[in-house]
Amino acid sequence: MNILIVGQGHMGKILEKGLPSATLCQKRIQEMTRLDVQPFDVVVNTAAKTDLPWCEEHPMEAFEENVIAAVKLGRLAANEGIPLIHLSSGCIWKGPYNSYGTPFRPTSLPDPACFYSWTKVAAEGILMNEKPTALHILRPRQVYSDSPSPRNTLFKLNTYKKLLDTPNSMTSVDTIKKCILGIIKDSETLNQIKVWNLYDIGVTSPYQVGMLLHEAGLREKPELLEKKDLDTWHKPQRVDAVMEDIFMEKFVEPPMVQDELRRVIALFAVKLKG
Repeated sequence: MNILIVGQGHMGKILEKGLPSATLCQKRIQEMTRLDVQPFDVVVNTAAKTDLPWCEEHPMEAFEENVIAAVKLGRLAANEGIPLIHLSSGCIWKGPYNSYGTPFRPTSLPDPACFYSWTKVAAEGILMNEKPTALHILRPRQVYSDSPSPRNTLFKLNTYKKLLDTPNSMTSVDTIKKCILGIIKDSETLNQIKVWNLYDIGVTSPYQVGMLLHEAGLREKPELLEKKDLDTWHKPQRVDAVMEDIFMEKFVEPPMVQDELRRVIALFAVKLKG
């Protein structure tokens, strides 16, 4: 399988190195034509504007990148009969749990709290409404890796003095790679239309991750921050979300989040310390 990775950010660059026979597209989606996707068997879209305040301040640009560009890529792939794997977001609910006190499932109605989340929901809806023949929408949550990229959740949590101790799902980049590879290798699954909640098993919190970073010698011990205090000044509103997807868990067999965090943080520490 020849894989085209679209998007040159944190995820795109990691997937280019982590997926076999992968090529990183050097064009913006808006500049792509059918010739750019024709040689490939699968297209993986990681391109998006993900900075929440930036999306609030630049709504037209955020809509162009997160919605219009994603839909164009979906159409290019569909017209050539090429499966599209689109990275969406697990930040589309105001949690940490739904109104019944249980985790959010792939079928749970979105409840976006900011413009960024709204664009991800809009892109999902339009892509699904285009009646594609093969489409996979992946919803990772608080993506982390051993990369020193500012988009890495570990990098972000390493910089905040105070952290929330609110329940959340998190997703290792290796879990995302494992899911994508599993989809590609299973032809029956590849040619389906499916939404995946994608996460490591178990629940953690920003504060707990901060403590693991502290134990790794990367930061001072974090102070606790109350959600109500954060909401008084942090705009747009930060959301918490715990996800569930029984099919994904059986198909991907993701690691336990605490074990994976410790493993990845050890690698992250080596790179951060140079």
